[in-house]
Amino acid sequence: MSIFGDMPPQLCGDGRLAVRRPSVRARGSSRARSAPVVACLAVLCVSSACAPHAQPSQVPVPVDPPVVMIHPGDMVHVVVWRQPEMSGDFLVGADSAIVHPLYQRVQVAGVPIDSARARMREYLTRFDADPQFVLQPLVRVAVGGEVGAPNLYSLPLETTVSQAIAQAGGPTERGRLDRVRVVRGGEEFFLDLSRTDTAAVNVPVQSGDRIFITRKRDLLRQWIAPLSSIAGLALAIVRLSR
Repeated sequence: MSIFGDMPPQLCGDGRLAVRRPSVRARGSSRARSAPVVACLAVLCVSSACAPHAQPSQVPVPVDPPVVMIHPGDMVHVVVWRQPEMSGDFLVGADSAIVHPLYQRVQVAGVPIDSARARMREYLTRFDADPQFVLQPLVRVAVGGEVGAPNLYSLPLETTVSQAIAQAGGPTERGRLDRVRVVRGGEEFFLDLSRTDTAAVNVPVQSGDRIFITRKRDLLRQWIAPLSSIAGLALAIVRLSR
C-alpha cells in the first residue's frame, strides 16, 4: 500500500507525481452524514411529544350496593298524608335529627334507611294510629369542573353520576365525559360516560360524592407549542453541524 492510501499514484506529463486534494464534496461529506442523524433526532422528539400520555386505569366500581344510610348534612323529603305542615324537605343536623320543630327528636342519620323510616313511623303514631308517609333521603353531591352550574346538590339516592352532571347543567364544550373523576370516601375513580352502552352510566351517587369534569387538552399548548420548540431545536442542530 502506498502513502496515498488505496489510490495508486499518478504521474503528470513531466514525470512528477500528481497529488490529489480532497474535493469540496468530500469536505462536506461529514455534514451530509450528520443530516440523517438530525432528521432522526427530530422524528424521535416529535414522536415523544405526540405520543398519548398514559392514563391511569379506572378503579373498579363495587358490584355490591352499599348499605343506604342518611348522613348529617343530607336532606330528607317527608310527605305525610293529609298533613301538609309536616311535609317538606328538611335538613339533617349534626345531632342526626331532622331540623324541624316537630321532628327535632327524630334521629334518622347513621342508621340504615329502614331503621330511619321505623323511627319516623313510631313518632307519627302520636298523631295517627296508622300513619301514611314517605321518607326519602336526599344526599349531598358536589359537582364541579367543566359543567354549566357547579354547585352542591341534594339528590335522590337513585340518581346516577351522569344524571347528577345533567343536573349541574351538563358538561361544557371543554369538558371530558370520557374521564369523569369521582372522589368517594377518601378514594377516587374515573368513569367513561361518553358511551351509553357501559355500566358506568348506571353508577349511582352516594352521600358526600365529589364529581369533577376534567378539561380537554389545549391543542395549542399540548401540541403546537412543543412541536415548534422541537423544530427550532432541530434547526439549531443543523446550523451547528455546518
